[in-house]
Amino acid sequence: MNNQSEKITKYIFIGVCVAELLSRAFEWEAIHHVTKPLLMPVLLVYFRQGTTGRLTPSFLLAGLGLILSFIGDSMLLFEGELYFVLGLAAFAIAHIFYIVAFSKAVLPKTKSPSALSKMLYALPFLLLFGILMSALWPHVGELKIPVAVYAVIIIVMALSAVYRNGRAPQDSVNQVIFGAVLFLLSDSLLALDRFYMPMENAGVWIMSTYMLAQWNLINGLQKHYNSES
Repeated sequence: MNNQSEKITKYIFIGVCVAELLSRAFEWEAIHHVTKPLLMPVLLVYFRQGTTGRLTPSFLLAGLGLILSFIGDSMLLFEGELYFVLGLAAFAIAHIFYIVAFSKAVLPKTKSPSALSKMLYALPFLLLFGILMSALWPHVGELKIPVAVYAVIIIVMALSAVYRNGRAPQDSVNQVIFGAVLFLLSDSLLALDRFYMPMENAGVWIMSTYMLAQWNLINGLQKHYNSES
């Protein structure tokens, strides 16, 4: 029964994703204001239905990440700097929940990477951070500090996904890393479109990478939780 419910919810999520992309492509704002806030609640239901066994602290933290993402999605529906900052704050907290969730979604008695390995893993992400911030810095005005803090948090989120390597089932590790990288890409596109240079069909690219990011994060974590049940 649960398996059937999970499949139904999966198809509902896919349908909402398609409707959201169509609303971005054809600028159907009324549909966008319905589909965007629906994404994370539907994904949260799917996450719960497909997770077997006891609910671990990591699962609960990831669920809170989805709830904060829903709040962020809702805030970013509205125009204005205040709503942008509130959305940014909600997603920053969501990433913090994800960071802790990833750190707990590891197999028992496995060692974290050495300091040297962590530094080597961090290099490409730090390079990306430097390039992105150098492009955005002259254009973000009074939002310099919030944007910089958010960028640091999402880089740490991506690194926390990478640091699970060798400490969890490899299919889980790979999918969570893929989701984290897509999240970085989505937020980079959003920042470049808003502050640097407006892009054609920006909404389609931002939302498609964002939805795939959340989907892969949740499914990757679910693989780990279910391997332990």
